[in-house]
Amino acid sequence: MNGYLLDSTVIIDWLRGHPAVTRWLAARAAAGARLVLSPVTVAEVLAGTAPGLRDRRREDLKAFDFAPLEFGAAALAGETYADLSARGRRLPLPDLLQGPRPAPWALSWPPQTVP
Repeated sequence: MNGYLLDSTVIIDWLRGHPAVTRWLAARAAAGARLVLSPVTVAEVLAGTAPGLRDRRREDLKAFDFAPLEFGAAALAGETYADLSARGRRLPLPDLLQGPRPAPWALSWPPQTVP
């Protein structure tokens, strides 16, 4: 089965009803693809949600699969961050936490741009 780890920007555009994103997600879901959120995506979306909408947003986000953050992924992100920083490159740590997942997730990599 094919799957996609969705970035916060995709979910925010979906919540705002962006037609191209809504069509893209619907097409992937209809094809049987797993649409997956990471803990970082859930946290970022809820952090930007008004208090009165949080319960609704939680329910909206439950429409997707959830990929828990495992120790190995967190350790790899931290070590990658340190190694890149030592070479003068900085990437946001939350982005490294959402990098490619090993099997069994079988998610698409490299990332694809959603219209």
